[in-house]
Amino acid sequence: MSKVSEIKYPQSARLFSFCKSVLDVKFSNVRVIDQDVGQILGFDPADCSHWKKGRKHIRSIDSMRAIATHLGVDERLVVDVASGDLTDAEALLEYRGLGHLEVNPAIADAVRREWQRYHGQAWTTEMESKVKAFFAVNHVALNAIIEGIHGRLNFREAPLFLPEISKSFPKLRFSTRSRDQVEAGGAVDITPSARRLPDGIFVVQCLDGTETRPVVRFHMARVLAPFFISELMEPAHVAFKEHEQYMKDVYSNVFAARLLVPAKLVREEMARVDLGRDIVSQLAGVFWVSRTLMNRRLRDILSGSEY
Repeated sequence: MSKVSEIKYPQSARLFSFCKSVLDVKFSNVRVIDQDVGQILGFDPADCSHWKKGRKHIRSIDSMRAIATHLGVDERLVVDVASGDLTDAEALLEYRGLGHLEVNPAIADAVRREWQRYHGQAWTTEMESKVKAFFAVNHVALNAIIEGIHGRLNFREAPLFLPEISKSFPKLRFSTRSRDQVEAGGAVDITPSARRLPDGIFVVQCLDGTETRPVVRFHMARVLAPFFISELMEPAHVAFKEHEQYMKDVYSNVFAARLLVPAKLVREEMARVDLGRDIVSQLAGVFWVSRTLMNRRLRDILSGSEY
C-alpha cells in the first residue's frame, strides 16, 4: 500500500472545502461538483484537483478577491481561511451569520393585518397588547438575567469562559464530542447543541477543541439560552403560533451576544485600545468573539440603543 502524502498546503485545502460548502448552501437544489469550485479561479480539472488536495497554494490578493466576489462573502473571511486563522467549518458558521438580533416590525404588522382580515370581530385592545408584547424583546428582564449570571460568576474581565458557568449552576453541564463522532459522510459539523435530560440536567455539547474558538463561542452561548431565559417567552396565541420559534431565536441570539460582550466591559476596553490599529479586531480578540459579533455589539452600544 502506498503511503498517503502529507498535505503541503492545508489552508488551501480548507479554502477549497469552504468554497464548496458555500456553493452547496447557495445552490441547495443543485449538486455542486469540484470543478464548480475550480472554475472560480479558472482552473482546469488538474489544477482543481491539486487545489482540493492541498497541493496548490492559493494566496494572491487577486485570488482572494475573485473567490469573495464569486461567493458573495466578505473578503476578510476568505483571507482568514487562506491564512489559517479560521478553519473551513468555522468560516461556514460565520458565513451563515448570527441570526436575528432584533425583531423585524414587518412580521408583527403582517400578523395583525391577517388576523384583522379574517377575524375582525375578535380583534380587541387586549389582542393588540398581546401582539405587541409577543413581538418585543423584554430588554429589562433579559439584561437582569444576564447581569445575575455575571454577578454570580464575579465576571469583571473579558473573556467569559463558558464552561466555567457550570461551576455556579449545578444543573448545567458542558461536554465535548470527538471528531470521529461527527464525521459521518465526511463533513464536520461544529455547531454546538444542547438537550435537557430527564433528571433536569441541561447539557451543552460542542466538538472537542472548539470551545474557545471565537466563532463557535457565540453558538455555544446561543444554545445555552433556554436554560436561563425560557420564562421570558409568553405562550403563543393562535394568531402568531407559527412565529414562536422566530422569537425564541431572537431571544437566544440577543442573550448570547450580551452574555459574551456586555456593554459595560466594552466601554471599559474601548478606553484601552490602540487607536492606530483595527479597533474591532482588538476588541474581538479581548472578548474571544468573531469580528462580525463585535461589529454588531459596537453598533448597538455606540448607537445608544443598548440597555
